[in-house]
Order: sequence, then C-alpha cells, then structure tokens
Amino acid sequence: MEQSFIQSIDTQDMWSFLEGFPDQWREAGELTEEVDLAIDKDRIRTLCFVGMGGSAIGADLIRAYCYHSCPYPIQVIRHYDIPGWVDSNTLIVGCSFSGNTEETLTALDDARGRGAQAIAVTSGGGLMLKAAREGFDYIKIPGGMTPRAALGYSFVPLFRICQYLGFVDEQDRALRETHQLLTEQNGLFANPEDNEALSLAEKLNDTLPVVYSDATLLEPVNLRWREQFEENAKTVA
Repeated sequence: MEQSFIQSIDTQDMWSFLEGFPDQWREAGELTEEVDLAIDKDRIRTLCFVGMGGSAIGADLIRAYCYHSCPYPIQVIRHYDIPGWVDSNTLIVGCSFSGNTEETLTALDDARGRGAQAIAVTSGGGLMLKAAREGFDYIKIPGGMTPRAALGYSFVPLFRICQYLGFVDEQDRALRETHQLLTEQNGLFANPEDNEALSLAEKLNDTLPVVYSDATLLEPVNLRWREQFEENAKTVA
C-alpha cells in the first residue's frame, strides 16, 4: 500500500503522530525531568484521576503500572461526580488535554471544595488558568493534536508524579528503555510494505473485533485497543 493513499484517507494525520510517537515520548520525559511539586506528600492516602476519553488513558495506564507498588487506592473517574471518600487526604489529578473539559473542571472543583490537594496536567485552557489563579500545581504539556494521539504527553507526567511520590519502583531508566523499545518497534511498523499491523487491519476489516485481557495490568491496554478501533477506524469493538 502506497503511503500517499494512506495520507489521502487519513484526514487527521494519525500516521504522522504514530510515526513520531518515540520522539513525543522522549520530549515528554525531557519536559518533566525537573518537575517540582508543592503538594504535601505526607497527607496523601488516596489518589483520584479525573479526565475524559484520550485525556484519561494515561491515568488508566499509570493506575495499572502502580498496581503492586502504590500503597494507596487509585481510581480514575470519567464523569462529573467524584467518590464520597475524596477528602483532604486525597490527591486529585485533573487530566485534560485541552484544559476545557467540563466534566474534569467540575470534578476538580468538587474535590478541592472537600480539601483535596490538586495537580493539573494540561496543554492550557481553563484548567491551567484555574491552577495559576488558585495556586495549585500544574504540568503544562504541548498541544496541537487530538488527545488520543498524545499518549506520551498524558502518561509520562503522571509517571513523574508517582515517581515524585515514591509510588513507582523504577527510576528514569524505565522511560529511556521504553523510548528505545518504541524506536525499534516504530521502525518495523512505519513502513507500509510488509507491515504486520497493516496485515492485521486488513484481516479485521468488516469484522467485529473482540479484545480480551486480564482485569488488572492489561485492562487499560484492552481499553486503549477498543478506543483506537472506535475512534480511528470508526468501527465497533
């Protein structure tokens, strides 16, 4: 398949975003290398991530990543309402790529009203303005793409937050090794000729893909697969 044909039907230029994903991962690591947070680590007993769609997938992945190493409960919320247990011992992390997601802003306000500490991860918008005005931590990430193409920007800052809190065992080596793996895999899948991913896509055409996995470590990977089928290929999975 010619790349020019792919570009003719790839109206959101997802091919380029995927091809450049190793660079995005590396950049996200560099941008967050010196992250310094003002939160009181000793107060934290629960973590709550709030976000929608592609903005929240990084939170799902870090929840699974910390499954065995985080000593406190972690929950990812994808709507307006936060759990009743959110209080002054909760760290609420607002994940909104645009910074204007209504559900995220509402949930964050509710949590802060209960005394929760907050961090925003966003490219700008109302969420970053709120953090600046109200004086809570934020990590600014680059914008200019659809949220589902920004997985590196949405995951790595959350890795840094959990690293800062001591909730992940690995240090920066984990990010470097992941970048190396992504670079190697990118070389295999970026060429339209003799492409395993393209071959799989052709086999799945006009089918109903069913994705199954375990319910803990691979659950967010399962979710990501289904979201990518649905958002990119516009097919039910």
